[in-house]
Amino acid sequence: MTKPFLLYISAATDMEAEREILARSVIAIPADVTWRIEQSPRRNDPVDRQAIAQADTHLLLLGGDIRAPVGLEWMVARQLGRLPVSFLKKGVSRTPAAEDFRRFIELHSSWRLFTQQADLQRFVQQLLARKIMDQAPVYGLSAAEIGHLQAWLSESALAPAQAGDTPGGAGESSLIFSKEHYEPTSGTLL
Repeated sequence: MTKPFLLYISAATDMEAEREILARSVIAIPADVTWRIEQSPRRNDPVDRQAIAQADTHLLLLGGDIRAPVGLEWMVARQLGRLPVSFLKKGVSRTPAAEDFRRFIELHSSWRLFTQQADLQRFVQQLLARKIMDQAPVYGLSAAEIGHLQAWLSESALAPAQAGDTPGGAGESSLIFSKEHYEPTSGTLL
């Protein structure tokens, strides 16, 4: 079995729609990859330090507010020598705590700004597609799949950004199996 791509999303609950869109958007990337998506806990659940340490990509989203798990996730990543990719939503009022966190992150990293959810979705999809191509053998991609992914990247860069619908259900951590590369150890795959 090939390695799943682990995406970690750090975001407060005011970014619920963006969390949902990003968790669902990975299936649009034309690569036969198993996705493991971990997200900031919504309640008082502990932060998954191991997932942060093993993440292939760690995204940090900041809107109008910041919550304790997000800051802790960023600190854990930095202690491990990792730098999350940081996205800042433009055009929203921020709490004093969120504004302080925004300035703090700017000392260590640059924010990628977005206004529309569709822009965030497209940028993240392209970021993930490039990451997959850079590590194609790890994810078991064939030369044909890499070529298809390169063509998709070229086309998506020219297409207008459009966010998918957000009916709910993907805002939590999840696992999305690759149709081709999933090999169950027991039971029957349905």
